[in-house]
Amino acid sequence: MVADLRAGWLFVRCWGSRPLLVGAVLTCVAWWFVPVQPVTVPARAGVASLLWPLVPVLIAAPLPSAALTAFADLEATATRARLGLRIRALGLYWLLACVAIVPGGRFDGAIVLRNTVGLVGVSLLAALLTPTSLSWLPVTVIPMAMWLLGQDANRTTAGWAVLLAPAGSAVATTACTVVAVAGSVSYLVCRTPRATRPT
Repeated sequence: MVADLRAGWLFVRCWGSRPLLVGAVLTCVAWWFVPVQPVTVPARAGVASLLWPLVPVLIAAPLPSAALTAFADLEATATRARLGLRIRALGLYWLLACVAIVPGGRFDGAIVLRNTVGLVGVSLLAALLTPTSLSWLPVTVIPMAMWLLGQDANRTTAGWAVLLAPAGSAVATTACTVVAVAGSVSYLVCRTPRATRPT
């Protein structure tokens, strides 16, 4: 029993969980300080947009680098099945993401959950499809672009700015769900990310 716990903790440490733990803590803290009211968007006169729907970026941003470590020596030399190890890592990522959004309950829970699901999916896809040095960009640049350009002075949300869409938006919910499923499945079945494939 003790040996299994030690082995499990070794896997957690080797899979770069420390940045994820830091991200989870920062996310929990951010929920208590992020403004409830819309924040003025720089360089866009009369435009203000909600900032709190983007807080899950803090837990999703460190995920690509942590996910990439699953393709390192630990997985290559482990005696356990690769898929089993990957499932454990994926479970850890989703668990931390779910824990990190609990304090966000004072906002619209449906939006918080939807955006977290979508951003974690983007992170997993970024880990597989982008170079290692750029894997953090999609999960930070995409939300930033949505906040800066996704709404007008009348608070009308553009169709592509799914993270700012209201809770009842079927398009936003579907988009985030599809991205999350695609990211999770790709992470489980893809043997080597593009960033580390030999040329």
